Amino acid sequence: MLHGNDDSAATTLRARCLLRLGRVREAADELRDASLDGVLARAEVNVLTASTAARLESPDREEAFSDAELILEELGSCSNLTAELAFIKARTAWTEGYLDRAEAFASAVLSADHDDGASIVHLYHLRAMALELLGLIAADRGQFDVAAVRFRDALSEIDAAPCPDEWITAFVTANIATMARDFPWSADAAFLTDRINRVRWTASTASRRYYSCHGLGWCYAHEGNHVGALRAFHRSADVAPTIPLRIAAWADHAMLGRELGSTIGAAESAQYASDLASTADWKTANDNEQVALLFLAEALAPTDVSAARAALKQYDDVRTSLETAESLRVNPRNIRIQAFECRAEAVVARAEGLIPRAHALFREEYTIWRRLGSGPRTAVAALDAYELDGDRALLEEARKAAESTPSSWIARRVAEFT
Repeated sequence: MLHGNDDSAATTLRARCLLRLGRVREAADELRDASLDGVLARAEVNVLTASTAARLESPDREEAFSDAELILEELGSCSNLTAELAFIKARTAWTEGYLDRAEAFASAVLSADHDDGASIVHLYHLRAMALELLGLIAADRGQFDVAAVRFRDALSEIDAAPCPDEWITAFVTANIATMARDFPWSADAAFLTDRINRVRWTASTASRRYYSCHGLGWCYAHEGNHVGALRAFHRSADVAPTIPLRIAAWADHAMLGRELGSTIGAAESAQYASDLASTADWKTANDNEQVALLFLAEALAPTDVSAARAALKQYDDVRTSLETAESLRVNPRNIRIQAFECRAEAVVARAEGLIPRAHALFREEYTIWRRLGSGPRTAVAALDAYELDGDRALLEEARKAAESTPSSWIARRVAEFT
């Protein structure tokens, strides 16, 4: 519909569409050739140019930010574009690991008090995105209770907006859902089902749909609806847009099945995930997709330890090739991934008979989850460590942690020892 229109409004809208779809270079090309109809149009182009420069990690990024700031000063009061530039700076700082700076810029977005209608992006959309980013910042700091509050605040902001934005809703819903695996208090199945049903899912939000359905599976699991959980994992595998995400879904399907005593079904699910792994392009996978190899290793270890070790090696190879990391299984920013890494290596080491190593890693995993406040994961890690060293204090910790979550599969594990 925009094709053939070359005025500034059509150009900036076209650039925004391309940015949302992740086609950043095309957006930059659109903006470079934009016709400018006045100072306000130039301001919007400059703000969007700053966004493309940041996302492309362009060497002239700081110049682009400076140009945007200067034109906004020339305009005077322009709350929407000023808030948008603050959000772009916040997102840029966050992706580079400067959490304090990111938090300051995101908070500045929330300080804007009125929508001046000067931009396609409404102020309440920007506020919702800033709240979501504050949730992600809190998660990076290991403050998952704060993250859950920020994500819900973001949903409240977008729900109250006169004009909906289902893209934002999809992303925030997925972020809440990803917490459900380890933090049952973050969402219950009824809440998450309602949020999922509110979104009109499209191809461009397919990955968010996967994370939402996958998180729903863990909500069901923690509430004792194990059939619902297994069906949700199956459903998430069906809607997964990438092979690594399908692997993660089937690996969790296998792990929960094994916890419930379905060893044959668990082995079949794990083997299916393993077959998929050989067809995946792991070098193009992001962090959240790479951890599928960790879940796969854990799912395979009880029945095929050599395949489990191969999955861990694949994970090491991917992480090393992408980051040239000095320490293999370490993501310095995501504490949950560190816990996943500890667990996968511990489970495989135990299956290989490397008991001292397995014990040390289970202890490390237990320490991480206890600090983060994850009842089910603390309980499971404590039980695994207790099984290897007989420390009754760990058994008591597992019992207390299990009491903090309604999960019947966790209670089942505790009951086996008590």
